[in-house]
Amino acid sequence: MLMHKPDTLLSELTPLFDESRGLLTIQQHDNVEIEASVDSPDGRRAINHYFKNILGETDSTGTPTFVEAPDFCFGNIEAPVVSLVNLASVRQLSSDTGENIDAGRFRGNILIDEATPWEERNWVGRKGRIGNVSFDVVDETIRCGATEVNPDTNERDLNIPQLLRKTYGHLFCGVYLIAKQGGTISTGDALTISS
Repeated sequence: MLMHKPDTLLSELTPLFDESRGLLTIQQHDNVEIEASVDSPDGRRAINHYFKNILGETDSTGTPTFVEAPDFCFGNIEAPVVSLVNLASVRQLSSDTGENIDAGRFRGNILIDEATPWEERNWVGRKGRIGNVSFDVVDETIRCGATEVNPDTNERDLNIPQLLRKTYGHLFCGVYLIAKQGGTISTGDALTISS
């Protein structure tokens, strides 16, 4: 979550979760900040204390609390989606706005570099394949304040939603995919979209 200014500090953290052991490890710049069991009361208290120290506590947001939320998806849509970002679209946005925009701002799960700029906007409702994984393209990705955060400096230094709106009249960059079955996607795999 990078929607609110205090949350910007979270962009410096790398969470790692060992599901088999219930062990949450949080790193900052490759240093382990905390390692705690999510299955034990002491572990959850340690996680809560860690995030309270980072994010603070306010009347409006309360105390940060670690909770389990099975089958809950944090995102713009509730379906279990994968985000695909077209690097050509990001380059076009950079060119059209005169800004050097890092594709990392869009935090895509899959980055492609073989399509024309904004071509992905025409894929919604179509089927595709990457490597041996087939998927449905279900929606465009609307961009929010999280993209304002620079992935290198962790500062809010560029209003991407405003740039998209002013330049193109929309807030989209990327598309959401739903995989139709499990599989492996590797760097260099071909992307095909049905006609």
